[in-house]
Amino acid sequence: MLPKKYRINTSRDILNCLQSGTFVHGSYLYLKYIHKEGLENTDTQFGIVLSKKKIKHAVDRNRIKRLVYKIIYDLYPCLT
Repeated sequence: MLPKKYRINTSRDILNCLQSGTFVHGSYLYLKYIHKEGLENTDTQFGIVLSKKKIKHAVDRNRIKRLVYKIIYDLYPCLT
């Protein structure tokens, strides 16, 4: 799992991400992230939102989120 300091978790960060975050998308996944300047090592934070229209069951949405966070966690040194 991705450590908390790399996850978007406050409502202020979510609004900031929606307004000025970087957007990456594929056919089934939309990823928005923000690059925070105020932290000690200029950390990037990630948040994953999955639509109920596309994936009906919360169990499935949560599993996909865990898998994507795991991929980000494994690739994080390459992203910065």
